[in-house]
Amino acid sequence: MRYHLLQVALSSFDVERINTIGREAVAKDVRHENLKFALISQEENWKDHLLIHDYEHVANIEAASVDEAIMVGNGCGEGEIFEVTGLNKDPELTMCSVSLGDILINKETMQAYLVDQYGLQKLEISEQDLYYEIYHNEKKPDEFHPMVSEDENEFSERLFEDLHMMFKI
Repeated sequence: MRYHLLQVALSSFDVERINTIGREAVAKDVRHENLKFALISQEENWKDHLLIHDYEHVANIEAASVDEAIMVGNGCGEGEIFEVTGLNKDPELTMCSVSLGDILINKETMQAYLVDQYGLQKLEISEQDLYYEIYHNEKKPDEFHPMVSEDENEFSERLFEDLHMMFKI
C-alpha cells in the first residue's frame, strides 16, 4: 500500500529568514512548532495549529500499514521510500525521518493521519486540499500560500506582512 508523506519543510530562504529575523519570521514554522507543543501537552485545541497548506509532499512510502509506513520512514521495517521529484519540486525540500506533526495519507482511501506523541490521529481534511497538496504541479513560493480563512482581511494582513519581510517595505 502506498502512503504519501507530508512534512513542513523549510527552504534555504526560510532558514535565512529565521536566522536573520527570528523564528517568528516564518509563519509555517511557528505554527508547526505550536502544533508539536500542543500535541505533547495533549491540548484539546491542537487542530488550531494545523494548516494543511504549510506541508509539502516530500515522499511516497510503500508499506503494509500506516504504522509500518512510520517505521519505514524512520529506516526500520519492510517497505520502500520514493522521494518526490519533478520539474516543479523544490530540490531543497527533502524528506526527513517521520516524526511528530508529520502527515501520512493512504493513497487508496485518501485518509490522512497526523503523527502524534502516542501514535496517530485521523484527520478530516477535504479531498480537494489533499489532492492539491499531493498532486499540485505548479510550485508556488511559500510566501504566497493562501491561509485557510474565511476572513479575507486576515489573508491580506499576512500577505502584507510577508511582502514587508521580503522587500523591507
